[in-house]
Amino acid sequence: LTERYGTGIAGGGEDVMQDFWEETSKSAGSNMLPALSTALANKGTTLADAYHAYAIAVKFNRACGGGYVYPYCFEEGPAYVGAVGSTPVHGTIAVVGDASSSNVEDNYALRWVSLPTNGGPYDVTLENTSNGGALRASVACDTGAAIEVSALPSVVGAGESTTFGSFDPTGCLSVVAVITNQSQTADNPTFSTARSYLLSTGVGALLDTDGDGCTDVQEQGSDAVQGGLRDPDNFWDFFDVWTGSPSGRDRVVNITDIGAVVARFGTGVQPGPTLADALNQALTAPADASSYHASFDRGGPIPGQNLWNLSPPDGVVGVGDIGAVVVQFGHSCA
Repeated sequence: LTERYGTGIAGGGEDVMQDFWEETSKSAGSNMLPALSTALANKGTTLADAYHAYAIAVKFNRACGGGYVYPYCFEEGPAYVGAVGSTPVHGTIAVVGDASSSNVEDNYALRWVSLPTNGGPYDVTLENTSNGGALRASVACDTGAAIEVSALPSVVGAGESTTFGSFDPTGCLSVVAVITNQSQTADNPTFSTARSYLLSTGVGALLDTDGDGCTDVQEQGSDAVQGGLRDPDNFWDFFDVWTGSPSGRDRVVNITDIGAVVARFGTGVQPGPTLADALNQALTAPADASSYHASFDRGGPIPGQNLWNLSPPDGVVGVGDIGAVVVQFGHSCA
């Protein structure tokens, strides 16, 4: 957070820490985060900005020099990698059109998701699928000569989404979406809530924000059989499940999908999965063809909406799920 202001020099990074300790000493209670915010503000930045820049720098750990400049480099970055290894990503989107879901805790935590280096330009969308948090994302491209950063337009709160359009990965050795949660819940929090998110990629008309296999354009159409009359932000309203070997989702609801749901009839987990866990599992191929898996479970129709506008899993694959997939028989987004 402080190296960019200079190391071993008067008025450099050490000023940040001196200001931090001075602010801390003024408080009768614990005020760690406000004190750090004040110290960074004295250098003309914010804790949210500084932490997000750090999250980008620490993913790549590039040495400063040439095109690698602060705040996206470290003086001893390669030495950090040499001592403990490179920083692994928390998720991967291998091809444009796929998505990745996980969660990131309040009070300055981070997640890294690897993105495709080809197949572009493509859109990158971050959706906050939780009931809180303040999620921020940038797409960072390491060209081998510099770190180029493309920030998504807005910080997203509960239920909100933001999209960076037409990201071009040409020339990138690696591309990583850097997600931070800058929601601060206390001066020195003892507990931080994990906030779920969905990161998706797509190309214009091929953008699939919720990752269910139907593009946003298809879901906003008027023909349910062609994927329409659905919510582009609701993964659960298109009942295409993992089938075949190797297992995959073919963007069509057919007799194979019905049979796959029937094969898991009676399976379940209690308590039911959280929304974040259910979405993460549903986007991941199951290990077998008979045990509980969130892809095959729904919570029933959303009141007042169409029978295929379904709510998230309730933890049991039951008769209602079989009926729900039968209702969608023949629906296709392929």
